[in-house]
Amino acid sequence: MWFWEWEDRTKQSHYRAWELINSARGSTGDGGRRDALQDLNEDRVNLSAAPLADAYLGKVQLPNATMATANLSGAILLEADLTGAILHGAKFCNTIMPDDTLNNRDCSPEPSPTNPTETPRAPK
Repeated sequence: MWFWEWEDRTKQSHYRAWELINSARGSTGDGGRRDALQDLNEDRVNLSAAPLADAYLGKVQLPNATMATANLSGAILLEADLTGAILHGAKFCNTIMPDDTLNNRDCSPEPSPTNPTETPRAPK
């Protein structure tokens, strides 16, 4: 039964997160928005047009590691209102910003390919 209700629980979780984000509209401070954004992003929810003006979002983590490694988008913040939002220490990778630019500021460097002339030694 618990497994069958998984989709409904996920939807309810998303509704609560959006309700928190919307109810904190216009207020300063975190108000739980940072965690709500991170949770929605982990579930690959589009965050476009999120009302985040004046929000304290310091150290928010918006890259989605599984998506970034697959060269797909992280968070989608198109037309989100970040006016006056505090973003110091925020982490972005493969994030589409409100102005439709791609922010790869915090992406991990891709591992360098191994030197083809260096082959591992065969086990004895």
